[in-house]
Formats: sequence, C-alpha cells, structure tokens
Amino acid sequence: MGATVKEEVKPYISKWSKATMDQSGEYLRIMRERIPATYMVKIESLASLKEAIAATNCNEKDHVELNHFKSGNYKWALCLYPEGNKKDDGKDHISLYLKLVKPPGNKVIATMFNFFIYDQLRDNYLMIQGLKEKRFHAAKTEWGVSRVISLDDFEDASNGFLKDDSCVFGVEIVYAYVNVQPQVAVVHTTTTSTTHLKSYSFKWEIPKFSKLKLPSQYSPEFNINGRSWKLKIYPNGELSSRSIGLYLYLNSTSSTKGNKLLVEAELRMKNQAKLSQGKDHKHTLGQWFVAGGSGRGYTNFIGLDNLEDFKWKDKIIIEVNVKEIAFVQM
Repeated sequence: MGATVKEEVKPYISKWSKATMDQSGEYLRIMRERIPATYMVKIESLASLKEAIAATNCNEKDHVELNHFKSGNYKWALCLYPEGNKKDDGKDHISLYLKLVKPPGNKVIATMFNFFIYDQLRDNYLMIQGLKEKRFHAAKTEWGVSRVISLDDFEDASNGFLKDDSCVFGVEIVYAYVNVQPQVAVVHTTTTSTTHLKSYSFKWEIPKFSKLKLPSQYSPEFNINGRSWKLKIYPNGELSSRSIGLYLYLNSTSSTKGNKLLVEAELRMKNQAKLSQGKDHKHTLGQWFVAGGSGRGYTNFIGLDNLEDFKWKDKIIIEVNVKEIAFVQM
C-alpha cells in the first residue's frame, strides 16, 4: 500500500499584507490586527442599505451619513458611499468620508485619521492610514478617500470584507486639535501703472527752525486719499548724527487699524534761497506702512551743514507726495 501524500496547505497572504501607497500619496493601505479606537459600525445587510439610500427623498442618493459619534469634544459622522462617490472619481469603489458635524464658529480642527474595513474571516482590519493632516472648518466639513477599495475586491468572498451581505467599517481619529481660523487678508491693488497713479501732497512749514529744542517734532496730522498721516523730523540730528532725520507715518484710525498700505512716497525739502535755479532736496521711498506702526524714511535725510539754501528767515518747508499702490485689508 502506497504512502498517502498530504496536501500542503498554503497560508493565506493578503494583497495588503505589505503596505501600499495611495496614488495621491496621502494614504497607506495595510492590514492591522488592532481594533479601531474611535468608532465602528456593523451593517447587517448592505443590499438593504443600498435600497434605503435609493428610496430617500434627498437629491444625493449615493451615500449615507452613519450615526454620529464624539471624539475630542466634537461630533463627527462616518459617511459611506457603497457604490463609490462618482463626483470624486470613486466609481466602482467603496468611498469613505469623515464629516465634522456643526463646526465650532471660526475655529479650525486639525486632524489625522484612519479608515478601516473588517476582515471577518481572519479577524483583522484593512487600514487606510492617513499620512497628511486635514483641516476641518465651516467651509470644509468633510475629508475622505473616494477609492478605499474596489468593489471587486470588497465583494470577493475570499477577502472576508463582505460575508452573508454583512460588513463592518470603522474610523480612528488619531488626534484633533483646535486652531483659530486665521484672519483673511484682502489685497486691493491699483489697475494702472505707478507712473499713472494720482499723487497726493502735503506741505509742512516749520518756522523758527533753529529754535526747536525737542529731539523730534511731529507735523499736524494730514489726510491723503482718506487716510491719516503725519511726518516726524529730528531737527538737530538723529542718533548723535549731523543729519536731519525725516519719517512718514500712517496713523491708526478706524479705517486703517490692523491694515497695511504699500505706497510710493517722495519726501522733499524746498529750496527757498535760490528758487529760480536751485534744486529741492528729495528722497523717494517705496515701502509697506502698518497703521500705527513704525515710520518709514531716512536717518540721514540731509546734513545739518547743508541747510542754508533751504531756510528762509529761519523757516523750512517740507513736502510729501504719496501714491498708493496696494492696500491689504485684514
């Protein structure tokens, strides 16, 4: 009697035993034994669920928002597309999405999460692991994967995901922390070149200039294109230098507070001694101004030893011309 040859039983090796990267590079697929930590839902009859979805009165008859659950003090929902989210290139796939229910005001919930499908034959899970942080807020309440698994693989009995029309899905929120929604800046720019921008001017006459004793002197506030400005001069030199310092400031008002303004400005000291042939002394700057912030200008605007041509009866005249280029509204 011949020996009996025992057939070798090969162990089952899942196609997901080795980690595989999603085409987007945002998710990793791999089998895991540990149960999802946050939420699981068992669907007793997937066919009946599909019929119920199709019979609803809502316009989108392709998915179901499963029971709400809480994590990190926020309410969430797992959304299932049993035949794929076709609007997100998920045709012929299972699609899963995580939804933030009732976003909290202007806050942003930064989250990492994983999706799961239970293998009922081997008691482990296909995990779709998120690799990039997702930001949930009022304008974006859902993030997910349109191609979690193909319907062919999902319905293949040997994979264990669908057994007797029953299946189990899960989600695990790894972390969720709150960021306050950042302010949104709106930049209003001109539609013409700077050479054609309208220039706005202010003239500041300073009598008895040599008698000024304070280290610095502010001009009266003046209005240019609906915004409040002022000049600041260091008549006896700034920082122990032998040069006059001259600066332009954007005042903080109800219309400019917290905003930024890009301008092209010309600071000019008038030549009064030789008005017919003499030249004014000027410097041009292109700078961003913050309302209520530091001034923009020059520490060495003009040397103290070069003032004689610019004074008349101990009076000097400062002019500023401003062209607005861009306004950033926070």
